[in-house]
Amino acid sequence: MTVKAVMVLNNKIVSAKPAEQSFTFNKATGKAVQYATPFSKYYPANGPNSLTDGFRGTKDIGKQWHAFNGGDMVATINFGEIITAKTISIGCIQNWAQWVFFPQWIKFETSEDGVNFSEVKTLANKIPATEKDVRLQDFTIVFEEKKIKAVRLTAKNMGKCPKGHPGENQASWIFMDEIIVE
Repeated sequence: MTVKAVMVLNNKIVSAKPAEQSFTFNKATGKAVQYATPFSKYYPANGPNSLTDGFRGTKDIGKQWHAFNGGDMVATINFGEIITAKTISIGCIQNWAQWVFFPQWIKFETSEDGVNFSEVKTLANKIPATEKDVRLQDFTIVFEEKKIKAVRLTAKNMGKCPKGHPGENQASWIFMDEIIVE
């Protein structure tokens, strides 16, 4: 669901471009997220469970995003019970000017017992790091429906900003928003 709003002040439209916010409700919504390494304190979004709060990230990197500088993201959601699922997705943003790049790849794993995980699929990023437009992308896998108790996603940071970038050889960022399980 996407909600659009136009800012009105004294019965006059003060912003020609409406604000947008997308929401999702899925099997991961409201579930606790465990990180192998903490997200950046500079991008707390809505707290530790921002990847499952239902709010989709926008092109404004200051909201709804958990960020990781120079390192990878490993996030696990334990559903606490067996569910069935056939798709898993996570949202990402690339913002060249802000040193934010899509992950090199994202590995999707599932577990039937919440302890032992097996890889379902690894998706490679196909957008070059030289792409300067701000882009949003969902990395999504579809598989034969299966019973699961937990999911784990690993997003591989490219590590350093690419050659020719103003931050060349400096730590790059990855920004993640909503994990969707259906």
